[in-house]
Amino acid sequence: MPGMPRLKITARLLLGFSVVMALTVALGAFANRSIGVMGDLTTALYEHPYTVVTSLLNARTEFRTIQRDIRDVMMAGDRATIDELASGIDAGDTKMMEQLRIARGAFLGDKAMFDPLEAALREFRAGVKNIITLSRDGRRDDAVAYLRGPGKELPNSVVRAFAPILDSATKRAASFIANAQATRESTTMANEILLAVALLVAAGAGIATAASITRPLARLRACMEGLARGERFADVPCLDRSDEVGAMAKTVDVFRQNAQEAHRLQGEVVTGLLYVQEDPMDLHEAQNTVDVALNTLGDQDLVPGNAALAAFNRAMQ
Repeated sequence: MPGMPRLKITARLLLGFSVVMALTVALGAFANRSIGVMGDLTTALYEHPYTVVTSLLNARTEFRTIQRDIRDVMMAGDRATIDELASGIDAGDTKMMEQLRIARGAFLGDKAMFDPLEAALREFRAGVKNIITLSRDGRRDDAVAYLRGPGKELPNSVVRAFAPILDSATKRAASFIANAQATRESTTMANEILLAVALLVAAGAGIATAASITRPLARLRACMEGLARGERFADVPCLDRSDEVGAMAKTVDVFRQNAQEAHRLQGEVVTGLLYVQEDPMDLHEAQNTVDVALNTLGDQDLVPGNAALAAFNRAMQ
């Protein structure tokens, strides 16, 4: 990688580690964002379609309870029982209207869809009060006649008004779920791709960092082995690097230069030993000795006398 030889090995390792850390942070941030998106979808599903459907179903349950209690009112034989049932009907009516209010507030479609339902419920509630009043007054036959006559279609109108709102909320909930599933799949795929990219980049950074250290060291080792074999004129690699490998290369180059200088000096000594004098002196002449065996010499040659010894001693002083 360009510029890597100018970085120290420690800085190079820190750079590789920083790349891995940055990728880890990026992956974690993307994962957190994905979790946030899924959380928002879940919240939206709960706060809107799920809340609408649940509230409408609760309201319809209270409506069914009121219908059952109306039948009990008409069959009641005394006013106390009627009053007790009427109290329960009022409580159910309050719960039903509260659930409708919640559903309307959370509905994401056209809120005017609730108008027919609310109108049908107003007529139904008015019919319920009329039946309770007739029953309290002991006019059971009139109450039955009203229920079989003008009040017969009131419950059916309410049921028909519930249907389109429930259908719209259910479809919107299904759309939310499909969107959540698609988002989950795309998020999972994006996370997997990002993880693969992070692993590839981390592996690439690790390989590049290791190669920037091991390759020049291998070349330098080969050069040192060559020097050990006597290859004194081989080029030392990595001399232009400014990191620790470059410092080692400069040290090896000093050894190479010293080996060349030692070889040069060795060559000068050998040349001096091979010098041949053109007019050499005889060895005996140079050392002033005789050229015969000593056992053939007489006493006059071997014992020079006192005068000769005195002259020798003076010469050595």
